[in-house]
Formats: sequence, structure tokens, C-alpha cells
Amino acid sequence: MARRPAGGRYREPHAPARLERVLRWTWITATFLAVFIGVFVLPIQFTEGHHARVAQEIERSGADAHPVLEVRQKVDGARGRWSVEAQVATYRTEDGTATVRLRGYDQSAVVAREEGWLVAADRADRLEVYVAADGESGFLAGDYRDALNGEFSGLLLVADLWIGGWAVVGLAALSALWLRRWRRGAITGRRAALVPALYCAVAIASVALAYGLSSSLAAST
Repeated sequence: MARRPAGGRYREPHAPARLERVLRWTWITATFLAVFIGVFVLPIQFTEGHHARVAQEIERSGADAHPVLEVRQKVDGARGRWSVEAQVATYRTEDGTATVRLRGYDQSAVVAREEGWLVAADRADRLEVYVAADGESGFLAGDYRDALNGEFSGLLLVADLWIGGWAVVGLAALSALWLRRWRRGAITGRRAALVPALYCAVAIASVALAYGLSSSLAAST
């Protein structure tokens, strides 16, 4: 026969443990699925956002593209993986030539599997560069158009829906779990409210961390 604990809350003898296990595994699984994708997607998405804003500023300024004289890459071969750590372009101006650090390029498109600064001269005669007003950063024409048009916007939207959807499922399962524990007298109401609040706080902090990381990524790619 069912018993009532002190305080008058109803206590089921068997169902709570079984249901709470389901809720616990649901929020763990949902959180994992959200974090697994989010840890890769969010920094990239915020980085793309930084690049898009710079490209939009160039577009609003009406700046023309400059003919590229030379593109150089700083190639790194650390951890058995070849990548472009930095890329610069020397371009023609009305007063002569200038060099600008490039943004929005493909880090995997190395000119050669060799560490150090390498010249990508075979492409330079067909390239143009758009330069920001401060002269500190710019885009090759193809990367500039991608930044303006949101090359991966559709894919990133799907990833956002995945992350947000599973995060909500995780929050709902966690809230239901701690609510049931409170209703059967296992925890206090304050603790039942605190855990979902901490879940939300950690989620917000994680997004803020990804945004902060994206600032350094945008400055180097």
C-alpha cells in the first residue's frame, strides 16, 4: 500500500525510480548531443559572423577590389595536420603596393606540405582583394563574396536547431527529474529550482566562451 511521508506528499513505491532513470538518461543524452555539435559549430558560426561584419563594412564603403600581386601563406604541420596559420596578400594601389592580412580563407588549402611562409604565385595573377578601411584586414574576392552571402548559413541554421532543440529537451528532462524528486520529498524546493537554473547558466556561459574564442579565431583566419 502506498505511504505518505512526513509533510503529506504522496510517495509511489516503484514508479519513481524507473521514471527518474529515464529522465536522468534523457537529459544526459540530450545535453551530450547538444554539446557534441555545439563545441564545433558555435565558434565557427561566430567566426563567420565576425567575417561577415567586416565584409559588410567594406561593401557599405563602396571600396573597389585591388589586383593581387602575391599571396603568401604561413603553413604549419603540427600534429600531423597541415594547415594555413596565416595568409597575406600584396596588392597594387594608386601609390604603389601594400600588404594586408587576409580573412575568411580555407585553412586546409595549403600551397605545399612544407612549414614556413610560402608563396602561392600560381594563383595571384587571377586574384583580387577587398581591403577594410583600416587597411588591417581584407578578403580575396571569392572569400569576400562567401562572407557576404553566408556560404554556410543554411547548414549553420540546421546545426542551431539541433543544438537548441536538444538543449531544450535536456532542460525539460532535468526540470522534470528534480520536480519529481521534490514532490516525493527527496530534496527541497530550493534545490529543485537551483539545478535547472545552473543548467541554464552553464549553457549561457558556454555560448559566451564560444563567442570569446571566435574573436581570436576571426583575428587569425
